[in-house]
Amino acid sequence: MMISDPPIVFDLKRIGEKVQFNQYKFDSLDGFIKTNEECLIILPSVHKYTSGAGLGEVVIKPQVLPLSYEFP
Repeated sequence: MMISDPPIVFDLKRIGEKVQFNQYKFDSLDGFIKTNEECLIILPSVHKYTSGAGLGEVVIKPQVLPLSYEFP
């Protein structure tokens, strides 16, 4: 990340945020989430940093788990 041009940044503020699943905006960690199901962001998105605008183009979408997920 330190030598990337443009710099790469994480959107750490969104970790733990509840969202409605949309396959175009989020990636599922377990692969079994239905559209519009409530989820939690577990891993943040990664963006190319653009000066002035802050977060720019998405490089990696946020990773989510459904609220109903059961840990073994």
